Amino acid sequence: MLNHIYYRFKPLLPWRLRIKLRRILARHRRKSAQSIWPINEAAGFTPAGWLGWPEGKKFALVLTHDVEGAMGLAKCLHLMEMEKRMGFHSSFNFIPEGEYEVSADLRKELMRHDFEIGVHDLRHDGKLFWHRKNFSVNASSINGYIRKWGAAGFRAGFMLHDLECLNELEIEYDASTFDTDPFEPQPEGAHTIFPFWVPRPKRGGYVELPYTLPQDSTMFLVLQEKSPEIWKKKLDWIVSCGGMALINVHPDYLGFNGGKLKSSEYPAAFYEEFLKYAAEKYGGQYWQPLPRQLSRWFRETSVLGAPDPATNGKTVAGDLPGLGQVFQGASTAVILYSYYATDPRPKREAEALVRAGMEVDVLCLRQSRSEPWHEVINGVNVFHAPLKRRRAGKVVYMAQYGWFLLCAFLFLAQRSFWKRYRLVHVHNMPDFLVFSALAPKLRGAKVILDLHDPMPELFRSIYRLPEQHFVVR
Repeated sequence: MLNHIYYRFKPLLPWRLRIKLRRILARHRRKSAQSIWPINEAAGFTPAGWLGWPEGKKFALVLTHDVEGAMGLAKCLHLMEMEKRMGFHSSFNFIPEGEYEVSADLRKELMRHDFEIGVHDLRHDGKLFWHRKNFSVNASSINGYIRKWGAAGFRAGFMLHDLECLNELEIEYDASTFDTDPFEPQPEGAHTIFPFWVPRPKRGGYVELPYTLPQDSTMFLVLQEKSPEIWKKKLDWIVSCGGMALINVHPDYLGFNGGKLKSSEYPAAFYEEFLKYAAEKYGGQYWQPLPRQLSRWFRETSVLGAPDPATNGKTVAGDLPGLGQVFQGASTAVILYSYYATDPRPKREAEALVRAGMEVDVLCLRQSRSEPWHEVINGVNVFHAPLKRRRAGKVVYMAQYGWFLLCAFLFLAQRSFWKRYRLVHVHNMPDFLVFSALAPKLRGAKVILDLHDPMPELFRSIYRLPEQHFVVR
């Protein structure tokens, strides 16, 4: 909520005040998001049907740059030369109608050296998705620049993402999402470190390439990190999962003048150190494509079908990636008046959703005081309510149920402020626990009441109650 307010009024604020406000907000968010940033274990699961990277490479390393202003534009060739010298290639995303004009000579020079050109928003004013009708007008302009520049990819300003709206763009891939980034105005991530397919009606679809390494502006300007260690740590984890390490570095904030840095810059040596780390530690183990190359490879192998040794050379079903997008990147909540770790049915269901690409939050009972408020179990975010189940009479049962209902309601209402749940899965008993999902329901979530036991009949049987007893009714 605070992030949305900040980004709404950001253009009206001077840079120094903006960065101070962002630092205040980020300190608060960093404490509450320690379990999902910079690494969200749930994002590391391999997608169903994944065939691996080309030539048996262990992971993919993708370098991208968003050019925000004239200062960044002036540094593009310097950055290109640094990467080229180290054996890397990247994409540069330019704002078509921003504060600078992208010359045809600069675009040609980058492409001549096998670098890629992409479109970054339209005006970078945060208003791209404000009104659906206006987006259609803006989409026409964006498509014009895509054709003029020979671009294949798009990234929205401020990492705002509405994948349905992007159906109107003539793109091969989008890169506006992330696996996990609680510091952005839309903190809901794609929860995966792999590319995925976004189908669109009657027009095939496009590939989504989430960035999976923290943005440089967040790391060095907002959180004021003094080294690229977070990048290295996250890279090591991505390699262990066999995923895609996609980074977004802004030329605007790179300082190439040694100790003479502006307040809006960090040492370019940090980025160079990260590239050296990747090259020296993982040399020969990574595929380093341009985003356009990766998206075309993914479309050809995972969407159109590719030979699969497990099926004796038959192609993988082309519908599988599209079907997976029903779940990919979405969030679901599970409400369980039980102990998650020892309840096999909800546990299997939650883990199946994680494997399908969803982020899963479970609220359950706390078995002992030694259990933490939050832990991650096989990729599932498990939260323990301050309540232990006690077997007793009707009044105690109803009091426990009522307290857990209140906890679940507050839990879902609070989290619904900053993330949108696609699904809320409520396990009985009690049946009335379904009303805890009111807040996400109002935001469009589907709600499932999963009846493990027939609650009224069970209470009648246990306590020998008549059918018209008020508890049964």
